[in-house]
Amino acid sequence: MIWCCPQCHGDLLNHEQGLRCGDCARAYNVINSIPDLRLPFRTWVHFDDDVMLARELAAASALSVEELVRSVYARRLGWDADRINLRATQVMQGPERLEPEITEWLTPILDGDKAFLDLGCGSGVLLAAAHGHGQRGVGD
Repeated sequence: MIWCCPQCHGDLLNHEQGLRCGDCARAYNVINSIPDLRLPFRTWVHFDDDVMLARELAAASALSVEELVRSVYARRLGWDADRINLRATQVMQGPERLEPEITEWLTPILDGDKAFLDLGCGSGVLLAAAHGHGQRGVGD
């Protein structure tokens, strides 16, 4: 397995509902085959709500990518239609804006079937841009 525990760096083992560290016994959820390796800390993101949203979005397969992006931003408190449209447009145009980064530094360092990890991926624009070039990535 390519993952290790972000708390102690121990090996992660398959467990009933996801992954568990063999050293410190910390458990991690897996949502649609994606490990959720976040550690609890004070943040504006409520973990349980975020996991529920991820499962809900994974089940909404009939929506286009743009519709999914807009639905995520529409859930933000205090966001009006103009702000939702601006941010959704920025996300949708992101892969094109990142074209130089993909061709100049990412593609040359990836070899064959290897995937890359985008820590702090935000809305996943780099992942989307890389996917457009046949690269595989995982974001957190």
